[in-house]
This record gives sequence, C-alpha cells and structure tokens, in this order.
Amino acid sequence: MKAIQRMKDSRINKAPSPIRIKSGNVRIVLTDRDGRTETVFDHNMQTNAINEMLANCGWLNRDNLDKANLITQLLGGVMLYDTELTESASNIVAPSGVYMIANAAYGVSNGSSEGDPTEMGSYVAGESGWQQDGSFLFVYEWGFSQGNCPTGKAITSLCATNFEYGYGGEGNGSGLTRSTKQALTLSGTPTLYSLPGFPCHLSLTDSSVYSVELDQTNSKIIIKKYRLPLSKVNLKGTPAEPYLLEETEITMPVNMVGATIGTYESTGGIQDVDGHLIVLNTATTSSGYWGTDYTQYMWDIDPVDGTVTESTLLNTSGVATLHCLENPMWMGRDCVAFIDGNEGGSWDYYRDSRVIYSMKRTNGTWGAIQNTTNPYGHERTSNYSNVRGEGWDYGIMVAAGKGIVNTGAGSNLMFDYENNTALPTNQNFDPGYLTPPMRSVDAPLIAYKVGSADNLRTISIMRLQTCMATIFNLSSPVTKDGTKTMKLQYNFKFDEEEE
Repeated sequence: MKAIQRMKDSRINKAPSPIRIKSGNVRIVLTDRDGRTETVFDHNMQTNAINEMLANCGWLNRDNLDKANLITQLLGGVMLYDTELTESASNIVAPSGVYMIANAAYGVSNGSSEGDPTEMGSYVAGESGWQQDGSFLFVYEWGFSQGNCPTGKAITSLCATNFEYGYGGEGNGSGLTRSTKQALTLSGTPTLYSLPGFPCHLSLTDSSVYSVELDQTNSKIIIKKYRLPLSKVNLKGTPAEPYLLEETEITMPVNMVGATIGTYESTGGIQDVDGHLIVLNTATTSSGYWGTDYTQYMWDIDPVDGTVTESTLLNTSGVATLHCLENPMWMGRDCVAFIDGNEGGSWDYYRDSRVIYSMKRTNGTWGAIQNTTNPYGHERTSNYSNVRGEGWDYGIMVAAGKGIVNTGAGSNLMFDYENNTALPTNQNFDPGYLTPPMRSVDAPLIAYKVGSADNLRTISIMRLQTCMATIFNLSSPVTKDGTKTMKLQYNFKFDEEEE
C-alpha cells in the first residue's frame, strides 16, 4: 500500500436537523353502508428517516426542498400495510414481504387521472391543514371500491412518508394499474466529481470514496481511496482530481482476466453493493447457455481490506436456455434480481425481460433461482425498433429483498423477493443509463449515481425518498372491503426542544 502525502482537512458544517414530532395521532374510521362505524385511535412513533434524508452531503449535494412547504413535502404521504412493522427509530424503510394495501398523498384526488389505481385514496383538503393548537392535520379517505384488502389480508400498520413516495406507493397489486407517474424530485442538486475507476464504498462520515480500476491487460486490480468534500475538504482536491489518500494493487483472478465485463459505456455488471464492488461477466454470442457452455462468475472486491473473492453462480432455475445474469438489481449482497441477456447485453434487443429471475444467499450459499412474470416485459428480438419501451432496467434497493425498477417508459415496478412479485407503482424515476443509485455505507438515505466522461467515472450524490417517517401498528388489524368506506386522520404536533 502506498501512503500519500497528506494535507490537513477542513470541516464542513452539518445539515440542519428537523425538530422532533411531539406526537402523531392516528384515527382510522371505517363506515358501512348503514352508517355504523369502527374506529381505531392511537399515537405513532417517529423514525430517523427525515434526519437521514437531510444528512449533510457537503459540496456534492444540496437539498432542493421548498422551504415554505416542508411539512406537506416531508410528511404528506401515507401507506397502509398488511404486516406489523418493527417500532424502532432506525427502522426507516418497509422490509420485503410487506404488502401495501393502500396509499394516499397530499393534494391528490383519486379519479382525477385516467387509470388511477384502487389502492390510492383522496386527500380531503377541506378538513386538513393547520389547526388552532399549532398542529397539522392530514385527512385522507377511500370509497367503497378503494383501498380494499385482498383476500386473507388486513390493515395491520401504516406509516407517514414524504408526499412523492406516498403518491408513488410500493406496488398496486389489486388491478395491476398505475396512475399519472409521480417523479421523485427531492433527490437534491448534485455536483459531479470524477474518478479514474469505478466508485465504491462511499462514506459520509469518513468523507471518502474508493475507486477500483480493472486492468485486465496487466492482470491487476488498482484500488484508490479519495477524499470527497462531504464532511471534510482537502484544499488540494478539485472536482476533476479529488485528493488521493492511498493506493493499493492486488492480483486479478485468472478467470477475470479473460472475462467479458462492463466497460466505461456499459456497467450493469459492475455495482457497489453494501460497500463492496460486485463484478459479473457477461455472455457473448459464442457463449451459449448458462450452465452448459457458459460459466457465470461473480467477483466480490472489498476495497477496504484489499481483497477479491471469486464465486461461480449456478443456473438452478430449471431453464436450460438462460444465457446470463443481465441488468442485475442487487438488494443487498445476498439478494439479486435479474433478467436473461445475451450477446454482450448492452442493448435492449439482446435482453428478454418477460421473466424476472431472482436468488438469495443464506450462510454463504445461493439458493434456487425463482422467477415471476414481468407485466411490462419484452421478448428478445433482433428487430431493434420492436423492443424499445418498457421492460426491466436498473433499479434502486429500497430494503433488503425489495427495490424499485425502472421500466424505461416513465413508470416503475416494485420488486419484492419474499413475495416474488413485480407490481406497478405510480413512480416515475429514471436512475440513469449506466448504473442504478448505490447507497453510501453509513447514511442509509444517501446514494450516488455513476456516469462516464472522457474515460473517467463521474460520481453524483442523491437523496433517497424511499422511507418511513413514522410507524403506527394497530392494536388489532382491521379489514377494509367493498362494504365500507375509510377515513384516515393523521395529526402532527411538533416540539422545538430535543427529547
């Protein structure tokens, strides 16, 4: 390891911390056609989600919130689930296996757009807003045909979230429909910094990022650590040449030297997952079928320890005509979803997105590959013009085993490994061409995207909105069906003092 001459860093002030929610009172009222009511009322708890979303990003990102409407932006969404949620301040995202029964958002009225899903409720403006006691009241309602529980499910928990994520929701399972697409615009305004290799292990606390160069010509992996102006600034660093802290070289595995892997133009097989760089080889025209005459490798590079581990992934799907693992969406290092790819996999017409495959690793061993139907998938074809549109593209991990996938045509899917489902959402979120957003190692709602310019990687930090600001578990689950309407009142009081 080569040590680099150091220059004293300067500190950047931290981002503002929002005041505590003193109380969040939740009231759910179900009313049948005869006017009889069933009421649930209690307090909820606040998580660390808003603080994490507003984490200090130094000079690489500033938030672009409308400072005149913070409450409606950050708390103006709600989602109702079929599963009890762990009541912990650090629990800021709904885990996989949790099914969203209903959702609603500030200012949105179901039925105002063609194709509005039945999951979505309507904001009741006349009953909502600032109250005389200084609290803010959100009121939402669902009609007889809206927000109904699927057979065997009941409303067991709910959470407040930001307006845009509440509008987008986590999957419309009832009719597999989607509403007017809601963009996620609170990601902030990023500043680009350039690196010679692929970024990995971004740390806000350490104010650093690693860069990994794959030198197949010389059979080596070059790992460099750079200072980024997040919480610290080194005066010698620039956006074009961040300050180099240290450099390490390790020997590249033999199978990696001759493998077809991502280039500066195509990086789906290279991703930062939980601070490790995961590298996959890609099938080519002559590769044949996975498990027959093609071997799917995975290389796990730990930039901190300076190690690389090679694994051989087996085709346990039962599908003999699979070519390779293409467009992976990693939902943690032990869970991945993907589609079938061939011939380099760089273009839509070399991919078959009709089926979504996924597999999970337990105690170091990968289990059998499962699959589910992609409602917007395309069959592989040699006709370029016939396959542009929706399908399966890179996605962002929401929680371990769950993530939002860009379909490529202004809407998204929520893939859930535990439920083995790919459900349409109202989201419109394009993570970018080269890679999906990849999370920092110590700020769960801060991620970054990777671009390419002049044979360098560009890194830009973004703020994620896929979060739960509060958690409310019902003492007893309630069932909303076509015989009842539902009204939800969510009242927030704030405390200037720390708890």
